[in-house]
Amino acid sequence: MRILVIGRGGRESAIVWKLSKSSFVSKIYCATGNAGISEYAELVPIVAENIEELRKFAKKNNIDLTIVGGPEISLTKGIVDEFNKHDLAIMGPSKTASKLEASKIYARKFMKKYNIPTAAFECFDDIDDAKDYIDSRQAPYAIKTDGITNGKGFIIAKDNATAKIAVHVMMKDRTFGSAGSKVIIEELLEGIDASILAFTDGKTIKQMVSAKQFISAYDGNKGPNTGGLGAISPAPPVDDKVKDQIYNDIMMPVLNGLKEEKINYKGVLYIHLVCTKSGPKVVDFNLRFGDPQAQVVLPRLDSDLGEIFKAIKEGTLEDVDIKWNSSSVNCVTLVSSGYPMKYEIGKEITGIKKMGESDKGLLFHAGTKQVNGKTVSSGGRVLNVIGIGENYEDSRINAYELCKDIHFDGMHFRRDIGPKAADTELSY
Repeated sequence: MRILVIGRGGRESAIVWKLSKSSFVSKIYCATGNAGISEYAELVPIVAENIEELRKFAKKNNIDLTIVGGPEISLTKGIVDEFNKHDLAIMGPSKTASKLEASKIYARKFMKKYNIPTAAFECFDDIDDAKDYIDSRQAPYAIKTDGITNGKGFIIAKDNATAKIAVHVMMKDRTFGSAGSKVIIEELLEGIDASILAFTDGKTIKQMVSAKQFISAYDGNKGPNTGGLGAISPAPPVDDKVKDQIYNDIMMPVLNGLKEEKINYKGVLYIHLVCTKSGPKVVDFNLRFGDPQAQVVLPRLDSDLGEIFKAIKEGTLEDVDIKWNSSSVNCVTLVSSGYPMKYEIGKEITGIKKMGESDKGLLFHAGTKQVNGKTVSSGGRVLNVIGIGENYEDSRINAYELCKDIHFDGMHFRRDIGPKAADTELSY
């Protein structure tokens, strides 16, 4: 197959890396990609929101399958609908299906309709109504914007005063832009959060291994929320019993709900959940790989990703036996100074030539580009350093050993990514 991957971050780096090993893939293009992706794919200078140019490129270059990696803007603008209209195979949600990710209110109403376990919630588009509701209830709450904010549009309020400030910041000050025109106020779930992904061809759904991301900016799970400062796989709370609960109580109802809504979704289902005393409950959905979850899940995939994608395209996923290895994987994300607030870019990165793939780990580029023969930072999250081992401790040691060779001005990373920090990191 000739494949086009859309995106330029660490998630797309992991996808392209895994596809480069596939016997089913003859050529990989990536729009727009990054410095690391260029080692495995031909870069295409077309941005994700320019769906007409992407469609023309796919047609001209005989692309057999397009994978929408990360940029949600292409999904919400209807890239899947546009490609389908021109009989071009693409893996991702239609504009209608993407609401399951793009609108938290839509997702919660979907879960309520199909009896999918989640937090008790109420939705508001009027700030006074939201504040009146807070006055009638007891904290704590998780308060969230309706729209996408790259993991930043939520505030945990442990008292009513903080809850009202959160609503004001979102709905009045519009700190998160138009995403905050509507908000959700929901109960704060007690438990340990985790992520689990699945492949689906619209008829069959197959569970991947679990992951746990770390979104706080600083050690000890302190500081502002980010798009992800690291991840581990497997996630500590997801044992075989929990995996069965997730499959039976969440994944199958989601698949059946999509069928009932006449949404034929083919691709990846990402479920962010909290493992509570009464079982796993859903926090959010994504209809694509998580970032940085993909970076720790895909190294554990022993099967051919190209074969899986081909089966999803053809509707034959049921026939594919997907195998996973028992390794522990640790991802440490190296970020620019100031991230996730105002940060600097254009810093030369040294030491990455020593980062070849090995049994102990590998490197996925996130925000990098080539300038005059040098690799420089081009985003907030710059590199994902991946440690692989037989257990959590081995993978953690390997990841941090690999970090030692890399440098760019202002480089920051958490030094506690691992299972010990997982119990207290809550990313609702």
